[in-house]
Amino acid sequence: MARWAIALHGGAGRSLASREASPVLRELSRATAEGADVLRRGGTALDAVERSVYLLEESGMFNAGRGACLTASRTVELEAGLCRGSDRATASVLRVTDDPHPISLARFLLERTDMVSMHGDALEALMERGSPRPRTHLVTADKRRRWEALAKAVKRRGSFVRNVHPKTFPFVLDSLKRLGVERHGTVGAVAIDTSGDVAAANSTGGHWMKLPGRIGDSPIFGAGYYADPNGAAAATGVGEHMVRSLLCRTIVERMAERGAQTAVRAGFRDLEAMLGGDNAGVIAVDARYRIGIWHNTLGMAHAYQSSSMRVPTARSGVPRRPRKP
Repeated sequence: MARWAIALHGGAGRSLASREASPVLRELSRATAEGADVLRRGGTALDAVERSVYLLEESGMFNAGRGACLTASRTVELEAGLCRGSDRATASVLRVTDDPHPISLARFLLERTDMVSMHGDALEALMERGSPRPRTHLVTADKRRRWEALAKAVKRRGSFVRNVHPKTFPFVLDSLKRLGVERHGTVGAVAIDTSGDVAAANSTGGHWMKLPGRIGDSPIFGAGYYADPNGAAAATGVGEHMVRSLLCRTIVERMAERGAQTAVRAGFRDLEAMLGGDNAGVIAVDARYRIGIWHNTLGMAHAYQSSSMRVPTARSGVPRRPRKP
């Protein structure tokens, strides 16, 4: 039987109370099943991760695509990146404002140009030279209402958000943390296809009240996503920490000598020694079709399926073994 495997994440750091976990996990399971179907029919790993992430962007249930959060200026700025392991081909797109599927913009960039990264407006203008693309208004009434509620809550703690200054921004972030607003919000996928090639993809809206123009790890090759012939990894968490540690590349390089799960855990030990805990989650696959998943946050919504499984498994966290007394 031809072998393949795929894993998706829907963001780390969520407590995922039971009443909200079910719809999130159902959507992850559905997207995983569609990605698995691509692989089952002989599609490439790159096809599978793009399709899966596209569905999560479209669902509106995650901080990506239609569900993306708003910046401090009440705008949407999306980022995405994807890569292929066999030749390390990669592409990413930054600051997409009116297209809910930056992952597909990144795929266009990878296949139709010789560039590896591009600003969203410029890329969309380039694509429209071939055919016009529909624009989507991603700042919805529900998002505006949540923004206003968060702004009022932060203002009560002594800071004004709308015209936030870099000197006051750490206070804004601290206020949001105290209010229980997660900074982690990314969707991603990794896969290995029947020919043994791997791919990784990530897409995000950043985090609530982020400074306009801020770029996280999701579109950065080696940080938020990475693939080479050894395997593939995609991360979620505090983007600045992923960039400083180059977490995904660190993990995949270890797969030259270790399985996916062992490599992921080793990568987390390095990350935590450098930058502490409660900051990341990772999904990974290696060249031997093994899946690795770990997080040091309270939870991480994820799902996975392999050629030996009839249906996907979806969970809000990785089970921990109880420590020995």
